[in-house]
Amino acid sequence: MSLGTAMVLIVVAGMSSIAARVSGPTPEDARRHRFFLLSAAGAAFLGLDDLLGIHESIGLTLHHWVDAAPRPERVGHVVLGLYAVVACVAFWSFRDLLRASPRAQVLFAVAAGSSVAGAALDTAVLDAPHVVTHPLQITAAIGLLLGYWTLIGTLVIEPRR
Repeated sequence: MSLGTAMVLIVVAGMSSIAARVSGPTPEDARRHRFFLLSAAGAAFLGLDDLLGIHESIGLTLHHWVDAAPRPERVGHVVLGLYAVVACVAFWSFRDLLRASPRAQVLFAVAAGSSVAGAALDTAVLDAPHVVTHPLQITAAIGLLLGYWTLIGTLVIEPRR
């Protein structure tokens, strides 16, 4: 990934934490508050992972721990796949909030599709040229940013008018 993608993820984390703060932990807003707190934590972790290469470090460590076992060429991609599973479970459990904004759903789908396409190309074509994968990663990050922007507008800003 790139510095630009990491910066976008950190911005998403900041936006989500502000949305969580504005939502407040009142009983009627508790679910929305938890969603934005979880989103902020997830985006911050992914941004830091992007900057520090945590998934690659985990992959390299696993290669040393499990020398004899068959494993994929890039264990770091398996770790990223696990991140994606966690994100899907989180989005599924908060699907009622996501239904509030069809536009955000489309933007999140663009982000997910771009991310999956970039990872698939990078995995299928080992060391795929960055000219191919980086635009997909940037598209995924921008889709995520705009999706959260739209969702925050729908769930947090509009109800307060």
